[in-house]
Amino acid sequence: MKLMFTSDLHIRYGAYRFKDTLLNMKYLTELAIKEKVDHFFILGDIFDTWTPIPAERRLFYLMIQDLLNSKISVYILIGNHDYKDHIENGNYSVVDYELLPFSGVRIFSEPQIHTIGNIDIIAMPHLISPILDKMKLGYEDTYIKILNNLYKKSKNGHKIIISHVLLKSIFPASEAREVDKKIFDTFNIPIFLGDVHKPLTFRNDPFMGYVGSPCRISFAEYEDKKRAIIYDTATGKVNEAHIPNRNYLVMKINLQDLKILIEGEGISDSINLQDRTTESLISFFQNSKSIIKDSVLQINILGLYNELLYIDKLSILSTIKKCEPYYLKGVKFEVIDNKIEIKQSYKNFKQKSMQDIFEEWCKINNYPNEFSIKFKEEITKICK
Repeated sequence: MKLMFTSDLHIRYGAYRFKDTLLNMKYLTELAIKEKVDHFFILGDIFDTWTPIPAERRLFYLMIQDLLNSKISVYILIGNHDYKDHIENGNYSVVDYELLPFSGVRIFSEPQIHTIGNIDIIAMPHLISPILDKMKLGYEDTYIKILNNLYKKSKNGHKIIISHVLLKSIFPASEAREVDKKIFDTFNIPIFLGDVHKPLTFRNDPFMGYVGSPCRISFAEYEDKKRAIIYDTATGKVNEAHIPNRNYLVMKINLQDLKILIEGEGISDSINLQDRTTESLISFFQNSKSIIKDSVLQINILGLYNELLYIDKLSILSTIKKCEPYYLKGVKFEVIDNKIEIKQSYKNFKQKSMQDIFEEWCKINNYPNEFSIKFKEEITKICK
């Protein structure tokens, strides 16, 4: 019997990654059919918001239907993005699936044991408020107590744990719903986790780790190699299936040192333009065009400052709020907006055009105006 695991789809219509999500969901379905998978598990966070729109739901329904048509059972583990406790107590964004005429779909909205053949699935979804209120314990203590009780109740010798959970120390910032990774050390069985987008393997025999999201959810994941996990219950073997993604590239332009860096999965290219010649600039961007082809690109411009003027993060592609970077959409790049918004204290730069900024930058740093013009032209070409 083969079980396939994926997690954290974060379907969001209109996001720059929507095309990638659609292609990856199609790839996952085809992979499950090709590998003759018997059971398909989604370990939480199907949608990016608590109130998915019909187009997002429709995309997911189609994926479910394709799997069921191929005689593959589907299991959904509730994640923190699938539960809208802060809006309406007790409602799930995925509750509609239970009302659809889909036989062969099971939703794990509460901790439970589900038996498939000779294997017990110990399912630990994101713990919702009614469960926490009933136990009158903190999140971690509640999680540990429930997990231990389920493990003791499991009758089959062959068992696995699936959970949508955030382990401590995975991220620098802590959250109230974190649990200590050490609690899993006593369970010498396969453990498949959702919630963290980065694929992380903590041990191999038996497997324990985060399956990871099938597509890059943000540019913070531009180096992640995405995967799905296939577990053969007969042999105990766990296989990783690589999921192809478009390259997510970040172009960092430092105007103080005049350095440009392009980074991505397996990609690193840089140039130091201290010579201030337009020839070296043109050569770099010509080479860059082959690198960024069919990729999703983010451009950050940093370091526009002298003793009096300092801008933390600056983008020529969009109006910026709180100095957040802007992400380009799709394969065919566009200049969304050539206006920028700087922090209120920098009134001289607020709402100035790209040309005004580069002209002032050249003036401050004594760079040839020709160089500034060519720089602006090359950036604009990339975004077309």
